[in-house]
Amino acid sequence: MRVFIGIALNAEEKAFLKRVQDRIKETALKGNFTHFHNFHTTIRFIGDISIAQVDDVVEAMDLAASNIQSFFIKIGDIGAFERGRKKIMWVNIPEGKPKLLKLRRTLDDALNENGIEREQRKFQPHITIAREVVLSERMNSISPFPVYQSYVHVNAITLFESRREHGVLTYVPIHETLLEETD
Repeated sequence: MRVFIGIALNAEEKAFLKRVQDRIKETALKGNFTHFHNFHTTIRFIGDISIAQVDDVVEAMDLAASNIQSFFIKIGDIGAFERGRKKIMWVNIPEGKPKLLKLRRTLDDALNENGIEREQRKFQPHITIAREVVLSERMNSISPFPVYQSYVHVNAITLFESRREHGVLTYVPIHETLLEETD
């Protein structure tokens, strides 16, 4: 099974991301757009593991969460990872990064203690909106993107399985671990 640990988003947060995504669709020549139910923030991609290793991942999540208090993040501006003419379009997380980085480090340490190799890629907190996007020249002429005014309360981390259901990529929550509540 292919898994990752992330922050699940609520319906209001996903609705905002869908509005941003719809604005990108207006000027995209093509792209693979993230399904509404799949919007999330990845904290740690793990990859393919056996069913037996799920318990090791859950144990690591529980250990890491016991040392982290809930916190808030802010959804920010749109950005892109360039891949030639194609782009991975995302929304950044400009506020709450230090706490996200601490969560990532704590989680990586706990996973490593349970036999899961450390992630080698640099962690850049974001929410993917679309992959394989080719934008038209009109992208610069559309009105500004909406701005999310609220903060996202991060009070849990979720283990997701990435799988295809009826030909559609689906992220299925298989375990949630609550963070410590702040006073």
